[in-house]
Amino acid sequence: MPVASPAMPFSYNRAIVALLLLLLMTLAVINFWVMQQQRRSIMAELESRTAVELEQAATFMTEPLLRYRFADVELFIQHWSANNPEVIRFAAFTPQGYLLTVFERPAVSPHHLVREKRIELAGRHLLTLELVRDYGELEQILTQLRNRLLLASLLIAGALGVGLWWIFRWLAIHPLEQEVLRRRRAEEKLAAANHLLEQRVEERTREIAGLLEQEKQLRRDNLASYEEVVFTFVGMIEQRDTYTAGHTERVAYYSRRIAREMGLDTGEVYRLYRAASLHDIGKIATPDAVLLKPGKLDDLERDLIKLHVVAGYEMLVNVEMYRDLAEIILRHHEHYDGGGYPDGLRGEEIPLLARILSVADSFDAMTTNRIYKPRMGVEGALSLLQKHSGGQFDPAVVVAAVRVLDRVAVPEVLAEDNEDNRFCAGHRGLCRISQTPVKDLEEKRLSYFFSDHLTGLFNEDYLKMMLYNNQGEFTYQCLHHLHLQGLAAYNRHGGWEKGNRLLKEFAAELRSNFADNLLFRVYGNDFIVVCRRDRAVLSEDFKAFASLQGTGVEVVCHRLELAPGQQYTIDKLERIILRRESTS
Repeated sequence: MPVASPAMPFSYNRAIVALLLLLLMTLAVINFWVMQQQRRSIMAELESRTAVELEQAATFMTEPLLRYRFADVELFIQHWSANNPEVIRFAAFTPQGYLLTVFERPAVSPHHLVREKRIELAGRHLLTLELVRDYGELEQILTQLRNRLLLASLLIAGALGVGLWWIFRWLAIHPLEQEVLRRRRAEEKLAAANHLLEQRVEERTREIAGLLEQEKQLRRDNLASYEEVVFTFVGMIEQRDTYTAGHTERVAYYSRRIAREMGLDTGEVYRLYRAASLHDIGKIATPDAVLLKPGKLDDLERDLIKLHVVAGYEMLVNVEMYRDLAEIILRHHEHYDGGGYPDGLRGEEIPLLARILSVADSFDAMTTNRIYKPRMGVEGALSLLQKHSGGQFDPAVVVAAVRVLDRVAVPEVLAEDNEDNRFCAGHRGLCRISQTPVKDLEEKRLSYFFSDHLTGLFNEDYLKMMLYNNQGEFTYQCLHHLHLQGLAAYNRHGGWEKGNRLLKEFAAELRSNFADNLLFRVYGNDFIVVCRRDRAVLSEDFKAFASLQGTGVEVVCHRLELAPGQQYTIDKLERIILRRESTS
C-alpha cells in the first residue's frame, strides 16, 4: 500500500527569507519609481532648454534671412554648434524642404533628442531648424544613481533581514521549532502505528481473499459436479438411443447457423448452442418402452414423450449456470400459432431462441431416417418449413433457415469405409442419420419390438419398414425368399412342437451362414434373406442343413433384385409373394 509523502512543515526561516524577498521587491519598486521621476524631470529640463535655444537661434536668424544673408545663417549655425558639444546635428531647411546648411558630429551614444522650429514672420514661412542633441551623459548619471540606490537597498534589506532573523530566532522560532520537533516525533510514532495496522489489515485481507477464493472454488467444483451429472444424464440418453446423440449435435449446429444468419450477438448464439445441446435431456425421465420404440407412437405414448420438456426444465432451472437455458428447453415445442406444448404459447410469447431451436429440431427430424419413415431431402424439408411458416414456425426464423440450410451438408451417401455403414464420411458423431441398429442395445430394442418370438429373427413388420426405407437409402441390393416346402405335412405327422423345433434350428443355421445379412421369418414357413451386395443363393445350399435332414422339408428359393425408388408389397396366399410396384 503506497504511503503518502508527509506535508512540508512550517519553517520560520523560510518565512524570514520570504519577508526579505518582499522587502527587496518593495525597495526595487520604490527605486524604479524614483528613477522614473528623476528621468522625467531631467528630460523635461533638457527639452525646455532645447526649446529656449532654438527660440534664441530663430530670433537671431530672422534679420539675416530678411536680407537674404544666408552666409550669416550658416556661420551662426556652425559657430553655435561648435560651442555646444552635446549637439550632434543642427540643420536649416528651406520652406520647400531643401537643405540650406547643416552641422554634424559623430554620435557617442544612442540617446538623442530631436526638435524642430519653424521661423515665420507675418505668416510667412522663412526657414525650418532641426536640432538633434545627445543626452548620453545624463543617462550615465541616471545609471550610476540607479546602481547606488540598488546597492543601498540590498544593504538595508540584508541588515534588516539579519536583525529580524535573530529577533525571531530567539523570541519566537526556537520555541516553535521545539514544538514542531515534538509533533514530528509524535507523527512518526503514529505513522509507525498506522503502518503496523496496515500490515495487519493486509494480512486479514489476504486471509479473507483466500477464504473467498476457496468459496469460489467450492462453488465451481459444485457447478462442475452438477455439470458432470447433467452430461452424465445426456450420456445415459445417448447410451439408450444412439440416434439422440447425433440428433442433438446436428440440432445444435443448425441452431447456431440460423441464429448467426438472424444477426444475434455472440453471447446469444452460444446460449442457444448450449440449450440445443441439452434440449432432449428431459428424455431421461421418458420410459424406455416409449423412447426406444422404433415405430410410430400412439396417443398415450405421445403424451408421455411430451413430458420431456417439463422434466428438462425442472432439472436445469434451479442451477445458476443452466437457468438461462431452462426456458428455451421448456418452450422449444411451442408452435407459433399456439398449437404446441406444454402451455400453448403463441407468437412473441415464445422466446426467440426457442423458436429457432424448434425450426432446427424439426429440420433435422425431416432430414433423418427413422425406422418407420425415410428422410426427406433438404429441398423437401425446407419446403415443408415454408409451408408451416406462421403456423408451427416463426416466419422470420423460417426465412433465415431457408437461406442457410439450403447449403447445409446433410449426408446423402453413407460412408463406405465404415463397417456399420450408418455414418457419413468424416462426421461420425454429427451426421448419423439412421435409426438402423448399431449397438447391441439397439439390436435388442429392435428384437423387442420387431422380432419373431419363436426364431428370434426379424418379423414381417420390420421387413415392410426396411423395404420402405430402402427406397431412399438403397443399402440393400437383393432379396432371397426361402419357402419351407413340406413343413405343413411335417407338422401333421410329428406335431407342432417338432415343427417349432425345426424352425428354431433352421433359423440358427441361417444366422450362422448369413451373418452379414438381414434375416426375417414371415407368415410361418417363409424366411427372407436381405443382402447388401448381390449374392447367389440356391436351394441346393440348404440340403446340408442339419435341421432339415430326414424331415422331408425342402427349401424353395426365389431371388428378387431390389431397385432404388421402388416400392414392394407382400401378399400371403399359399406362401408369401413379393411384388414390385411402380412409384409413378
